[in-house]
Amino acid sequence: MQICGIVVFIPYSRSTCHGRFGPWPAGPARAGLCLALLGAAACGHPASRAECEEIFERSARIELTAQGVADPELVRQRIAEAHRAKGEPLVLQCVGRRVTHGAMSCLRRAQTAAALDECLR
Repeated sequence: MQICGIVVFIPYSRSTCHGRFGPWPAGPARAGLCLALLGAAACGHPASRAECEEIFERSARIELTAQGVADPELVRQRIAEAHRAKGEPLVLQCVGRRVTHGAMSCLRRAQTAAALDECLR
């Protein structure tokens, strides 16, 4: 079984059901427990404020590029304006949501809004 890019083997043998802290639940209950634990631990991490700021800035940069804005100073100004206008609530909504390192790497490579959306799905 593969979860979040990690190959997981869940033993079903009765002889392997006892762990250090007592017996593991058997069958589907064990699989559900493992999935829940791995889902919480292995599928990314809570997004930091810096990551959320990076997502906002990258999204704004891509949008400005699509609009034909190429001057670096103008891009910087427009991003700052957008952040002042609506950035803080968006960043606060983002902080703490699960994000993976792979999604952040993808985001840094994205060149279009569609590619950016795919990274964050």
